[in-house]
Amino acid sequence: MISSIEQITLKDGQTILVMSHADLVETMRNTLGDEFADLVAQEMTGTDRAHASEIQGYEACLREHEGMVDSYSAALRDVLEEARKLQSQLAAPRLNRENLKETCTSIIDIVEEEI
Repeated sequence: MISSIEQITLKDGQTILVMSHADLVETMRNTLGDEFADLVAQEMTGTDRAHASEIQGYEACLREHEGMVDSYSAALRDVLEEARKLQSQLAAPRLNRENLKETCTSIIDIVEEEI
């Protein structure tokens, strides 16, 4: 496993920086061709191209779900803020129905937007 940046000089004098296995495979692909690079990549990672594209698909799906979770989390924070307003309004000695209605409408709007 590559854990630092390595500088390698090829026989043709070209210098490359290697920061990951992908950098090694790319260099092999550029200098020795696709077949050799695919073989080395398969040996290094234990996967072939089909699995690599499958993993990329899973990573894209994960990013999509993370975005959804972030959106839901933000909506829940907004609902919590409005619920706290509602709670403080209910604790007041005199209820202002218009303020209660406005806060409830805000909560409903936030929830409907997420649904």
